[in-house]
Amino acid sequence: MSSIASCSRSACVFLIWAGLAACSAGGADTGKPTTTPQAGSSSGGNSAAGVGGGENGGAATSGTSSMGGGAPGGSVSGGGENSASGSGGAPGSAGSAGAGGGTGKTGCAQADILCLTFDDLATGSMPQMAPFQTYNCAGQSTSTDLLVEDGVGVNGSKGFTSKKSLNGGCNLLADLGDHPELWVTAHVKFSAGVPVATVHELTPFELTKTATDDPGIRPGIRADNSCNSWPGAELNITGGGERTGCTAFKFSTDQWYCVEVQVKNLAASIEAHLFIDSAEPGYHIHQDAVDSVVNPDWTGAKMLRLGARSYSSSVDSPVYVDNLSVSTLRVGCTKP
Repeated sequence: MSSIASCSRSACVFLIWAGLAACSAGGADTGKPTTTPQAGSSSGGNSAAGVGGGENGGAATSGTSSMGGGAPGGSVSGGGENSASGSGGAPGSAGSAGAGGGTGKTGCAQADILCLTFDDLATGSMPQMAPFQTYNCAGQSTSTDLLVEDGVGVNGSKGFTSKKSLNGGCNLLADLGDHPELWVTAHVKFSAGVPVATVHELTPFELTKTATDDPGIRPGIRADNSCNSWPGAELNITGGGERTGCTAFKFSTDQWYCVEVQVKNLAASIEAHLFIDSAEPGYHIHQDAVDSVVNPDWTGAKMLRLGARSYSSSVDSPVYVDNLSVSTLRVGCTKP
């Protein structure tokens, strides 16, 4: 009897020890999370149910992408604090980030070529860091017409001011490099004195092939000539046979707009699209309705020209730009 009782106690001890080991392997409460979230993933706090799950239970999904980003990332499985049920084995690893998303960044901050909020630039200066070229306008290295100013940006932040829009005036130039696709995005505002209903052609920025303005892509306003029937916002691609996409979208003064220009440098032509507050207005070239503006006479847009230009008489009222970005993917405007 004594020998049998001793054996039973050993068996019980062994069974208790084995049960504790199984519970530990299945995600027992260790007092610490057992996964390290990656960019775009979640630690899964308080999720519903999981396989060795995140804190308080289970499968946590990674963050979703912003405008222009990829699909949401995958789920996370792994051991964690207060897991409801565990599958045993080693703690799971954190899920990877969603393609193009989950970084926590929005708008300009997601751009992979250039992001300018202007807030970190000195008042009265102009951007001169890469990829911008050294400013030189008839031997002048500074300008009183192109400059960063306090209180002119979105929500009263710093912004970039073009005090005058001249025909043939100087611009800031940035070499963006060779890319099959570019997205230029900015908040744009025309001040009260800008004749938005009658101006011949006015642009807040442009994209060109070289340092000259032709051939180039001109997003802006056109209220006459080829846009007589559809005056308003335009998307014009000059060079060879000029293609002016007239939209009839009416800009108001003293109002911020999110302006996006998509450029596709194709093998033997260039294609562009214009979006205003995330919507593409559609185009007419002469009398023909078209889905995009295409110029078959050149390709290879790579230069950003920053600074308003008027291709008729001078416009002496300011044009403002803020949150300017250039990217190979669509990032959208930074939310005010």
